[in-house]
Amino acid sequence: VTGRKRTYSYDGAGRFSYASEVKAGATVDSWQYCYDLAGNLTSQGTDPGCPRGTTYTYNDAQELTSKSSSSGPWSYDAVGNETAGSSTDDYARTAESYTDHSQLTSITVSGKTYAGQYGSTDQSERISLGDTYFHNGPLGLSATSTAGVDKGFNREPGGTLNSMTTGGRSYYYLTDAIGSVIGLVDVDGNKVDT
Repeated sequence: VTGRKRTYSYDGAGRFSYASEVKAGATVDSWQYCYDLAGNLTSQGTDPGCPRGTTYTYNDAQELTSKSSSSGPWSYDAVGNETAGSSTDDYARTAESYTDHSQLTSITVSGKTYAGQYGSTDQSERISLGDTYFHNGPLGLSATSTAGVDKGFNREPGGTLNSMTTGGRSYYYLTDAIGSVIGLVDVDGNKVDT
């Protein structure tokens, strides 16, 4: 990002744990991620050190059961598919149902129900969820369409996500040293999402 220097730290297991952005000698952004011994994200925040900010808990099957900033519980079916969850109180997910192959066929989010459909010769590619349509290419998801708004995803020859186009504008993905997406910038290098 223009005029900023970003540094990364990783834990003993090689997982991304902390990043900071410095501009003109001052820290302007930072991210901290903390994990348990099984590799589950247990907290995230902005200041260095663990635990931080938002915290997460898991059951013995390593399934997320709570998030500190959300009052909604999580639940799962017998094979581990999420049947209800709540990343935020505004977007509670309920009545999630699946095919015998664990493909999401229906989900209710904040009172609105969305149906899922699958295609391709083996029915493995999601082609729609509610009013969002998915277009897949040989390297993975290549585009989505929601209520007339199209998004295109550009990938490198190996399949790595490179950029996104929507509304006639291009946006570029920022990744850490192991390839995890950590931000999105516009053509001028301005951060538009993290």
